[in-house]
Amino acid sequence: MAYRLSIQPVTVTIGSGQFSNTATITEVSAKAVLIPAGRRTTSTTDNRGAFANIILTDATTVTASRGNSTAAATVSCYVFDAGDDLVDTVQYGSITLSGTSATATISSVDTTRTFPLFLGEWVSTNFGAADDYLSAVDLTNSTTVTASRGDSGGSNFVKFVVCELLANVLESNVQHRAPSITGTNTSDTDTISSVDVDNTILAWGGCLTSTTGATMANGATRAELTAATTVTLTRGGSGSVTRVPKYTVVEFIPGVLNSIARDTQNITSGTTNDDTITAVDLDFAAVMQTGFINISGTVNDNSEMLNTSLLTSITNVRAERDTSTTDDAGSAYEVWEFTDGPVVAAGNPWYAYAQQ
Repeated sequence: MAYRLSIQPVTVTIGSGQFSNTATITEVSAKAVLIPAGRRTTSTTDNRGAFANIILTDATTVTASRGNSTAAATVSCYVFDAGDDLVDTVQYGSITLSGTSATATISSVDTTRTFPLFLGEWVSTNFGAADDYLSAVDLTNSTTVTASRGDSGGSNFVKFVVCELLANVLESNVQHRAPSITGTNTSDTDTISSVDVDNTILAWGGCLTSTTGATMANGATRAELTAATTVTLTRGGSGSVTRVPKYTVVEFIPGVLNSIARDTQNITSGTTNDDTITAVDLDFAAVMQTGFINISGTVNDNSEMLNTSLLTSITNVRAERDTSTTDDAGSAYEVWEFTDGPVVAAGNPWYAYAQQ
């Protein structure tokens, strides 16, 4: 009996001259979920070479892809091989965005206990504005995942994973959120139904901006659960554009998570920023990046904005980008540390099995 079988940190670098690359992992089950931890690039202004998606191709392969072979692009994730006591079903999929929205059909799930994760996009055209290339996904109904963006230039190729949890590991129904924010604030809030912050995660579905010509500084948004009823949404710019972050609030029963750490990170000089957390067991912990931002907003330089969030030790989360010249980068993260599995008392018929 287990909540997790294994957790593997994975980083795939698509080198200059390549459109895709793979990483070989230890074999996982059909309930393995990719938890996205961000992406970075040496491509400065060519979005086709900078933006990449990632997916679990088979039980031993993670594949990252992009739309151009310019420079290098790096995508990071954690492969969380879930146990039978946590996850019911896992489904991966792809959506081609030629307009502002498109859908994929999945096998029916219970939307009250299911969340989608955005696994990135690659773009066919070197757009100049964020409304064309920032994409997001949400679970529209029990059989439909919708990918969206703000404008319809070229095509975006989106990857996603849908994770359906067992009902008995949830304290409450999941909350699917897609607040539409317009104004000049750099920080806004989304009010949610009250949750226990020590047992709650945000499952990131990406962020789009629907304002024509929006810059990355004004459109890109990160999310952090800051109180029992509050998700705080921040960005780098203050232009009056509409942005729509998408995420699912998932509240577990006590005992699924051993701990959770969450924070925002800003890289204001150099290429890294380190954040100290309470020690976790690396065999049980994964990082979810819940959005990235361009803080200074003077130049839409992908190599300075895009960054990854990874555990580098039992007490350190590192945000990393590839170059540092003009812009400052930011992101938000959560560290999910799982327990070994449900506790079964001596005398319970399942006790002997649980000790195996």
